[in-house]
Amino acid sequence: MPGDHIRQGHQMDFLERSYQGKSHDADALVLTCIDFRFPHQIVDYMDSLTPPGKPKITYDHIVLAGASLGVFSGVFPQWATTFWDHLAVSIKLHRIKQVYLLDHRDCGGYREFGALPTTDQAPVGSEIETQIHQHYMDRLAILIRNTHPDLEVISHLLDLPPTASASGSRTNQKGKTTRRGS
Repeated sequence: MPGDHIRQGHQMDFLERSYQGKSHDADALVLTCIDFRFPHQIVDYMDSLTPPGKPKITYDHIVLAGASLGVFSGVFPQWATTFWDHLAVSIKLHRIKQVYLLDHRDCGGYREFGALPTTDQAPVGSEIETQIHQHYMDRLAILIRNTHPDLEVISHLLDLPPTASASGSRTNQKGKTTRRGS
């Protein structure tokens, strides 16, 4: 299983010793992209999931260019190891129950790594852009569920922030959320 080496090596032993008796729980691990336009939107999205009067969802956060695609990209294969290692640590230390895969529209990583064609062929907000993002989020969700069937995996395609522009135009397409549980 991906990430096994960290559980067998000194790194996990160190983590277990340093957190022994000091562990705390988080609700989820959230995977997002590096794009500077989205940090506030990620927090707002996660906060929006909390019912009124309930505590906010707590989460560990991992960031890879391309978000879900970054786990598959052949350009940086070590990113897959990084993701699986972080997932293992989140499960071990914080006993997470959910994983959120948050991709976003107008992702430069998707175009740079060859998953999305040019904006002429796949405009921001187009159905093809949605389908390609959903394809990679679904693939990763299947892998997570296969290795950790007790985790609920939620994927969501974030809209562009209202002040961001894609190819010079003002856009705010509705995102799509997919929930898949154990």
